[in-house]
Amino acid sequence: MGVNTKEKILSAAEKLFMENDHEDVSVRRICAAAGVSNGSFYHHIGSKENLIKMIYYSSDEMGIKIFLQKSKNKNIFEKIELIADIYTDFALKYGPKFCKHIIYLKLSDHFIDSETYLLGSQMKLLIKDAYSNNYFNNEYTENFILSVFLTTIRGFAYEWSTQNGEGDLKKYTLSAIKILINQFKNI
Repeated sequence: MGVNTKEKILSAAEKLFMENDHEDVSVRRICAAAGVSNGSFYHHIGSKENLIKMIYYSSDEMGIKIFLQKSKNKNIFEKIELIADIYTDFALKYGPKFCKHIIYLKLSDHFIDSETYLLGSQMKLLIKDAYSNNYFNNEYTENFILSVFLTTIRGFAYEWSTQNGEGDLKKYTLSAIKILINQFKNI
């Protein structure tokens, strides 16, 4: 059975976005790489922004699969670090310009938040579990801790993307997450 049109478009677009700046990847170019007509693109995808959202959600689904595979036999703090690691891998895979565009869409359209993406939801569950088991200091609320972790991960990705990929995103993000874990951890 052959690959369906939507999958062809998503696959071609993902490859193009990894190799080019998102603004240099037109619908026409995606269609040529996928071997489909512009009409097929608009029928199956709708718009370039929808396509970007689909790629993000597809990567999020892959991220949660990776998380579930790699999180076995890890403690709760290692799992929090793993989510940060997976998030930075996504940013590194697609590059700073695509990452910056995703962040822009998130801020302007609110299409990605901790409730609608799987890794964010997983982070929320981990924080809730850590909090309810007294792994975190109850001086801070669950929501505050979640917000600080997610803001830190996204903030480093944003800073990295605005600096055109300068700096070691993974090293800085994971170092910051470890500092936060120690800050919030019950001693």
